[in-house]
Amino acid sequence: MKNDQKDFPLLERLMVVAILLVVTAIGIEDMLYSVEQSEEHRVHAAAAEYSALRNMYAEQYRAVPSGAFGVNTTGTANAFNTPVR
Repeated sequence: MKNDQKDFPLLERLMVVAILLVVTAIGIEDMLYSVEQSEEHRVHAAAAEYSALRNMYAEQYRAVPSGAFGVNTTGTANAFNTPVR
């Protein structure tokens, strides 16, 4: 019995491989772009969160009375700014 099925020639196989490589390259490029955009979004979100927390702590610091942390604004001695002898 003779096999009537014809094998694909080498050129057709190479064309299929080339097409698959082009499609894969396009897919990888799009995936890398989306990862870059995701990382950029994450950085912007972290910067916004940092800015908000920094402003919150600055407002809390301004709300605390001036002598609460041992800062002496009157020039008189207290336990925090008196030198030890």
